[in-house]
Amino acid sequence: MTRKTANPGNANMGGQRSRRYGLGLMCAASASLALLGHCTSAHAGTWALESCSTPGGLSAPTDGWLTASIGSPGPGSGDSDSCPEGGTLSALTAGDSPQTPYWGPEWVFTAPEGSTIAGGTITATLTAASGQAWLETPNDVYDAADVIASCQYNEPCGSGGTLTGTFDISHPGGTHIYAGAACVGGYEGATTCRATGLPDSSIAIRSATIQLAEQSSPTGRNFSGGLLATPSRGSESLTFRASESAGPGIRTVTVTADSAVLYHGTPVTDGGSCNPIGESEGSPIYLGEQPCPLDAAISLPIDTSALPDGGHELKVTVADAAQNTSVVYDAPIITVNAPANTVGPTVSGSPGSKLHVSPGSWTAPSGAGAIGYSYAWQECEADGQDCRAIGSATGADYTPTESQAAGTLRVLVTASNEDGASTAASTPLRSAPDIANGVGASEQASVNLTGPRALRRAYRHRAFTLSGQLTASGGAPISNATMEISEELSGSSRSSVVGYARTNADGAFTAAVPAGPSRQIIVGYRAFSADRSYSARAIVTESVAAQVALSVTPRRTAPTGKIRLAGRIAGPIPRGGVVVELLVHYRGRWEPFRDPRTDRSGHFAITYGFQGAEGRFPFRAEVPGGQAGFPYASGVGTTVTVRTR
Repeated sequence: MTRKTANPGNANMGGQRSRRYGLGLMCAASASLALLGHCTSAHAGTWALESCSTPGGLSAPTDGWLTASIGSPGPGSGDSDSCPEGGTLSALTAGDSPQTPYWGPEWVFTAPEGSTIAGGTITATLTAASGQAWLETPNDVYDAADVIASCQYNEPCGSGGTLTGTFDISHPGGTHIYAGAACVGGYEGATTCRATGLPDSSIAIRSATIQLAEQSSPTGRNFSGGLLATPSRGSESLTFRASESAGPGIRTVTVTADSAVLYHGTPVTDGGSCNPIGESEGSPIYLGEQPCPLDAAISLPIDTSALPDGGHELKVTVADAAQNTSVVYDAPIITVNAPANTVGPTVSGSPGSKLHVSPGSWTAPSGAGAIGYSYAWQECEADGQDCRAIGSATGADYTPTESQAAGTLRVLVTASNEDGASTAASTPLRSAPDIANGVGASEQASVNLTGPRALRRAYRHRAFTLSGQLTASGGAPISNATMEISEELSGSSRSSVVGYARTNADGAFTAAVPAGPSRQIIVGYRAFSADRSYSARAIVTESVAAQVALSVTPRRTAPTGKIRLAGRIAGPIPRGGVVVELLVHYRGRWEPFRDPRTDRSGHFAITYGFQGAEGRFPFRAEVPGGQAGFPYASGVGTTVTVRTR
């Protein structure tokens, strides 16, 4: 390395040497200011690298520092690294023999790839009995724009010719720091430094806290795990890969649902090197130039039990060691942590005496809180259907009236915790013998539907009629039987009754199915009133396309004008909204250009600006199917044309 020289200085002070000599007072002031505190402040996108020794006095690595020289230093001159033994990074120019002025050893720090020097401090000792020593950044030039500390023989320097201090790295923005020492000739234009038998100059770095600026953005990919399933319950897994192209590496992951923090931590510590040893002006301090991995496989257990049941907006935020953050995942999830019934409620006692209900067995994640129970006794028809609440009967014990004891009773048990509630019904309790459902009732019955088993329907045509026949095992019709019509929404495992139908003398029935989303329609038959499960059933799968309305204003605009696209998706919308894909017909095909998310009422709106195009431009909105909490298939809205001229 060749020593770079400054431009000529003040005419009254001569040339290069005068420029060098004129820096002493400035650097002494810098050292004294350093005692009052650092002059840099950290912000997002900064980190600090510790060199030689830690704030606690322990030895530290010297990552990024390499030896160099200016010219060919003379005998006895050179650099050394005794930091592992608790020493210093030092450069010494010896006066053992004559040598060329301004030649000497030097240490050079190079910032890691993608980072620039943003500030920090260096604690060092500089001496210059017959030479000069320096700290410089961003350039290896001995001038006011680069020198942060110096000591030279013909200027006051510290105490007795030794300058010791903690110096601010006050010229940020570069990628190198230079620390060196050289001899100086005794007069302007001298070509030789005379032999003194003593050290000409030296610099010894005790420690350096180098703040680095780095602006890489972490990314995430390959997301999977039970947390993203619909619905999720209890503790679920979340796996993905986090990476960045350069910088100090991936450090922390934060997982939130709405405003609740489900996880925050450092999932991959790289043997502990990814844990900062302290902080400098808001920047975390590390001991290595690559403290954290650039690519990390993340696998986290996420406890959802603190969330109320329903839809939530899941966000995954990744931060690197320089405090750059990115939201790498943002999508809705559904959690269900209400108690689940595993063994149904049972009623003990006879209809003419005091009755008692046991709630059965229920499970729930431990973090969802204790399970509490409430009860609702009901009177039912003889077949256990069409039940009505008994207003005053809300305890675990109930003594029925004489008329109630002669009929059919059941109890609804609702189990609740901090997240939600669910209900299970007891087996109906009858005073009369079990009642057959229909003439010719049979446990080996068949439900035979006359229509297709799979339907694809538009949103406005989602209500329909089912018809079929109920027969016994030999084909004989079962007449005057009650059929139960229930639905199970797409993406859910729960079913609910939406209607009933009764068979005629031929076992035929017709049922009106109310409008709904994509679902399974279950036509079920219980042969006897005490049956808890169906003796026979048939299933129709209905796929309902999402309905989206789009409006565009204005419909005519300039080639560089702006338009507003707004619309609404029909149907129940999950808490996190639904993604809509907006497309424009351009050069013979539909091209997607924006994918906004609706609010909870299904509304969306964006502004689009033309870039000089003229002509007719059809726009349309599409709703992708399979979105969490949104039980509809893909749907396409009508086309709206905009003209520009």
